[in-house]
Amino acid sequence: MPVICVGGVAGVGKSTIIDEARDRLEADGYNVYSVGSFMFEEAERRGLVEDRDQMRFLDEGVQDQLKDYAVDQLIERSAEGENIVLDSHYVIPTPDGYLSGLPDEDLERIGVDAYVLLCADPQVISERRVSDPSRQRDMDPLDEIERDLYNESEKAHEVAAKTHVPLYVIDTTHDDPSGYGERLSAVIDDIGGRTGYDAGGTDAYALS
Repeated sequence: MPVICVGGVAGVGKSTIIDEARDRLEADGYNVYSVGSFMFEEAERRGLVEDRDQMRFLDEGVQDQLKDYAVDQLIERSAEGENIVLDSHYVIPTPDGYLSGLPDEDLERIGVDAYVLLCADPQVISERRVSDPSRQRDMDPLDEIERDLYNESEKAHEVAAKTHVPLYVIDTTHDDPSGYGERLSAVIDDIGGRTGYDAGGTDAYALS
């Protein structure tokens, strides 16, 4: 069953694009899971954090344990035949540097069939982060956001090349949620080999 990994830095619009495509996803039998949610649930159960924004301050060893738990949950669901949209990050910024969202071997074990990378102008991302009432985030400098975008993109291209899985890139700079939802739906079509993927200009493309 298809597994689509949708990744991007905080504030790029992952939740928005998935919500806009939710009717299509539900019609095709997809369930949406978040690596971060699995990790947070386990960290909260262990009494390690009280909110999601504390996750990035956990040490690398604990992060790895939480990722292992998330991977086990996803492998189990994939093995049961679920169609999955995986809401994730290709890299995670921490005080000690960048960690892989999920190691390449874990993504292979889960059986990802397509990667989607979301990107946007750093200023737009900064404004979205500040205006998000559901999260507690510090104001990040634009050069830091640019660095996050670069590392996220590098990792997405790297894992796609290593696993021989197509990578779709969608620029979410302009506030057009319905259009982005249609592009995610087009990825589903392309994976199924039904209609092919319409790049829709220069802000979305596929690499195989």
